[in-house]
Amino acid sequence: MEYLEGYGEDIIGEDELVGDVVDEILEDLSGEYDEDEDVGAVKRRLKAKIKKTFVPKIHKAIRKIRASQFRNYPIGLGINTIGAGLTVTIVLNPQLPFKPSRLSTPAPAGLYIQDIQVGTASQFAGPGAIPVACFGPTATDSRLKGDTAVPGVQIQIQVQNTTAGPLVMDGMLIGDVAQ
Repeated sequence: MEYLEGYGEDIIGEDELVGDVVDEILEDLSGEYDEDEDVGAVKRRLKAKIKKTFVPKIHKAIRKIRASQFRNYPIGLGINTIGAGLTVTIVLNPQLPFKPSRLSTPAPAGLYIQDIQVGTASQFAGPGAIPVACFGPTATDSRLKGDTAVPGVQIQIQVQNTTAGPLVMDGMLIGDVAQ
């Protein structure tokens, strides 16, 4: 339903449908139609009716729920020993809506970030490992603009050790938090 797009989640915060609008939309979608009518005609008729009838009601029925404060908070990565030649997934569980904006780690050379995921969505534009040094404390242009992880959605960082000995990965993921 292309005319209802744009009413989903904001970057941080969400919309809420209030009133009987949802019930009215569902009732109209399940309404009677002529069996001789082709499926395309039914879809076009329903789209036109929904657009004409319910979109103005939806505009009135959507109430913005906004966070009262936006802050920049860290989530610690913990201390993770990664064995020689192994890949480890560091799992973070934010307790508030969290939008990652920077990974900062003093980890040694030989570690590579394979992927950062919010839920199941990769935060990389394509495949390929990135040296951890790119996310060092003095690195420039290492900002992220990740998806928002709401409570219950995990952030996973896959780290690979390419050396012949164990290495330690620690640091923090910094991001915007809504309260």
